[in-house]
Amino acid sequence: MLLTRPDNIKAEQHDLLAKLTAACLETTRLAVDTGITFSTEDVMDAVERGLPAGYPAPALGVAARRAMIARGAL
Repeated sequence: MLLTRPDNIKAEQHDLLAKLTAACLETTRLAVDTGITFSTEDVMDAVERGLPAGYPAPALGVAARRAMIARGAL
């Protein structure tokens, strides 16, 4: 998981990283509490479910956002 936030990214990317961090922490807590194993895909889904309607998509579309989330969740 990405623990630092680079200064050279856009505000919406900082926001997405904050949402990713929260989703990783929540997924980890759920895994410990329930004994269920979660995947990176589960974390990505949790982040995307938490995005408000109209959340700005990256220039390359949803696939690029999912790739960014996946890189941070690893």
